[in-house]
Amino acid sequence: MSVFLDTSVLLAGLIDFGPQSAPAQSLLHAVAEKRVDKPATAWHCCLEFYSVATRLPPEFRVPPADAALLLENEIFARMAVHDLPAAGRLPMLQAGARDVITGGRIYDAHIAEIARAAGAAAVITDNRRHFLSALRYGIRVETPAEFLAGLKGKTVAVDDEYPVTCPYCGETVDIYVEPDVKGSFVQDCEVCCNPWRVRVTGRGEDRDVHVTRADGSE
Repeated sequence: MSVFLDTSVLLAGLIDFGPQSAPAQSLLHAVAEKRVDKPATAWHCCLEFYSVATRLPPEFRVPPADAALLLENEIFARMAVHDLPAAGRLPMLQAGARDVITGGRIYDAHIAEIARAAGAAAVITDNRRHFLSALRYGIRVETPAEFLAGLKGKTVAVDDEYPVTCPYCGETVDIYVEPDVKGSFVQDCEVCCNPWRVRVTGRGEDRDVHVTRADGSE
């Protein structure tokens, strides 16, 4: 049974966006040290990583050649990369229609179905609510921090969850921000894959999370 890493983990693990990247970076270190049993991801996640990484704001943007090299050395060399078998594609679309999945959420359903077909025991993602369909197959859905705590035999409090509206596609998306994160960081929309600038202000009950376009198009 494998551990399946979502696009959000690949991005935060391979590109330093600040404190918010720390759990994903630690997880990829654990993969490199072979402390994670049968790590895997989807070919779709690799394409999403390349797409987002090469059009981030200038301070984070990765040149195409470097993005391809990161995928080669950090992903293909260290984990299995799966795709959905041809026989599973039409049933996946039919299931998506039955579940009334709309817009870019079909991409998350696609990744969840690849994880199921690959025999994954867990999907690791920063966007748990997008992968609830995996739960019906008995697949755990955890954040990188939760998974790492499990490796150490510890428990971790659930990160704060905030609903935000994507300034590009208009979808409402839940994002998880660790309690000690302040300031701003970049994260991509899990629906349309465009980059956000996420700003975190205040603390406790007065904490506020706001997203704007990170590509300067506003």
